[in-house]
Amino acid sequence: MAKNIFLVFLTVILCFFVGELTIRFIDPPYFKNPYRKYDSELGWTNRKECSSYNIQGDKKPWLLEFNKEGFRGVNYPVIKPRNTRRVIILGDSLSEATQVNLEDIYWRKLNHLLEKSSSLYRWEVINFGAGDYGTTQEYLALVGRALKYAPDLIVLQVFPLNDICNNSITAAKIASPQDEYRPYFDPKTQYRTITYTSPTTAWLRRHLVLFRFFDVRIRHLTSKISGKPYAGSSDSWLSHIQSKLTEFGLPTVSLYDSPLYSALASILLNTFAEPKYQLPFIRDGWEATDHAIKQIYVIAEKARIPIIVLVFPGELELSPKYAKWRNRFPFPVNRHYPGQRIAAVLRPYNVPLLTFIDTFEECPDKVIPYIDGHFNAAAHEIVANLLVNVIRNVLPEVPDYQWGKIFTFDGRGMGQGSLTYGIAKPAMDISWTIAEKAGIHLQLPQTEKQLIMKLRAVPFAPEKLGTNQSVNIYFNGKKIACWSLFGKSMTTYQALIAPSLIAADKPSEIMFEFSERQSPNTLGISPDARLLGLALFDLVIDEVPK
Repeated sequence: MAKNIFLVFLTVILCFFVGELTIRFIDPPYFKNPYRKYDSELGWTNRKECSSYNIQGDKKPWLLEFNKEGFRGVNYPVIKPRNTRRVIILGDSLSEATQVNLEDIYWRKLNHLLEKSSSLYRWEVINFGAGDYGTTQEYLALVGRALKYAPDLIVLQVFPLNDICNNSITAAKIASPQDEYRPYFDPKTQYRTITYTSPTTAWLRRHLVLFRFFDVRIRHLTSKISGKPYAGSSDSWLSHIQSKLTEFGLPTVSLYDSPLYSALASILLNTFAEPKYQLPFIRDGWEATDHAIKQIYVIAEKARIPIIVLVFPGELELSPKYAKWRNRFPFPVNRHYPGQRIAAVLRPYNVPLLTFIDTFEECPDKVIPYIDGHFNAAAHEIVANLLVNVIRNVLPEVPDYQWGKIFTFDGRGMGQGSLTYGIAKPAMDISWTIAEKAGIHLQLPQTEKQLIMKLRAVPFAPEKLGTNQSVNIYFNGKKIACWSLFGKSMTTYQALIAPSLIAADKPSEIMFEFSERQSPNTLGISPDARLLGLALFDLVIDEVPK
């Protein structure tokens, strides 16, 4: 008897593992969207390195391509190539932009504009925006996916019409039928942790593919038996939204041809009301949104990466539609409120913010009509043209230098824009050289006087390395000095520069070429595997008095 029970138990376990491995291999869909895929950290992404055609009406279909990270766009190597600057995009469906061709999306146009205007760098603009994402998911995408690409700039795109509810766990099943998969900052822990509408179900989904497979299908079967709409269906979603409208005494305003989107907009437009008029779950959503934006800034600040925030308007926020619906609700609305609120959140951090309502209002014939509630190609082009100018200010091609001015390599000020290649992102108050050759670019003024360059740096030359490490210094291709590296304390290195070496029409390059490098890991000092040369602290170039 005991033996039979053991065999039955063993058979069940074996069947479980076979079923788990089989379902993992088949990888069946869990979403209505054919290219959507469950993701244990983000809730969902798109299927990695897949493609699909988007067909809308009688228009010619266009190809949707998703990269190895599951986001729309092309593949990029994780290790950033030399002389390359990277911009990452965090956003939602307006950044995924399945309504237009890849080359018409604002971040692709931005990539081409930056490349065209740059004489020193290649540019790579990498999209991490996906349909229906909230700001919390964008924060998780930054931490878990985007930072490893060593970005030089983060662009956060916000769409207030539904992003606010996408961040609110108390608004679950209002913003989207996918809310049960969505991670949220937990208001019960003052937004310090991530939670789900059902943490237990989320844990089972994360660890057991069989659970995900049968969970969806059992609910479909239960729906058929009971005659009630399936929980993830449009009918169920509409029913839930209508119940909320009834609960709060809100009218259903006919803003779209679709009853679903008219009912949804009738709730979401409460995000444009002042706090005292906001529904409880909208108020929660705004608090969660404020927190998520701050957390994205904290991560960017810690990594010494500048950030720009974009607030995209919906078609309902633009004239003449705005004038038609704004007085049809029992609460006052202000279409500028989201931008004003986000500006208040960002003000202490001096982060550039771009809102596009006024810009779009100046050219309604171009940006309207939207395509399925999203930007058309002309709107994307307007965004790219405005954004490129802001990026040029945040990340100047090279700093203009004034004799005698000291600048640091701590990630702030002029030092940030001068680091071109072979140098790691600033950490603390220094930037380590991590390649055999490392370059700095500066736009120097013309002079007839001899120049002296003074660089304060910490050499990576511990006793275990010996005294053989040295570095050759080149100025615009001509060797001007050779420094021997000793010890591990702050040292001031000097070199003379002839005025004839300064290029009149292009930036000047200071290049460091190291003879020997070792890693702290190899020498048993720390786990750091980088091959280090100098930790750059600050630099000054001045004229030598005659």
